[in-house]
Amino acid sequence: MVETAHGLVLVDTGLGTGDVARPEETIHPIVRDNLAPELRPDEPALAQVEALGFAPSDVRHIVLTHFDFDHAGGLRDFPDAAVHVSAAGYAGMQQPSSPTQAARYVAKQWEHGPKWVVEPAGTDKWFGIAGVTPLTGLDELLFVPLEGHQVGHSGVAVPVAGGRWLLHAGDAVFHRGRIAPEFAPCPPLVEEMEIAGAEDEALYDESVLRLATLHRDHSDEVEIVVAHDTRQFDELVGGAG
Repeated sequence: MVETAHGLVLVDTGLGTGDVARPEETIHPIVRDNLAPELRPDEPALAQVEALGFAPSDVRHIVLTHFDFDHAGGLRDFPDAAVHVSAAGYAGMQQPSSPTQAARYVAKQWEHGPKWVVEPAGTDKWFGIAGVTPLTGLDELLFVPLEGHQVGHSGVAVPVAGGRWLLHAGDAVFHRGRIAPEFAPCPPLVEEMEIAGAEDEALYDESVLRLATLHRDHSDEVEIVVAHDTRQFDELVGGAG
């Protein structure tokens, strides 16, 4: 969650209250059985926003890295928010190119009709990465192309204090060890899951290299947040006090 002059902004939503209450409607049985998400009612973004003293209507914008169910599940909890998506990601959701791709979209999570803001491919550069898009009405936030995991997949760059940036890398990689040699190596099973989840392995490899280069050359200016690295999550939460 980002506090801006334009209201609260969520980068992805995680699973929503509907996913927790009725997981059989949106979470595939293989995921429920093998990954066994805890599905605690205090974990959806809605509950956490309210615990911080905000109302759901205070969330004015949501920025989606991509449309996988564990990133878009909370859209239904914030029906009045503008939902920023990449043009390529939106097109892929509207017209999947294959049955395999179609199976990744859980339309129930956006059947309420979100206020889509479709962001075209950009022309800006950011730390040497081309094709970056300033978000409509949120010019301080940027879409950073990190294709491969899903069509239109994008990272979200957020400026923070001291002229630094946080880059939410979505599912471009699952573990910091994939892009930063000073961290513990990525567990083989996690890497296998990451590769198996890539719709385009060549683009996925390009994004991994892009993130590794960004970390190598600009780690003093950009902190890359990896969505599924639980150790990094615990460190960040602990660091926030």
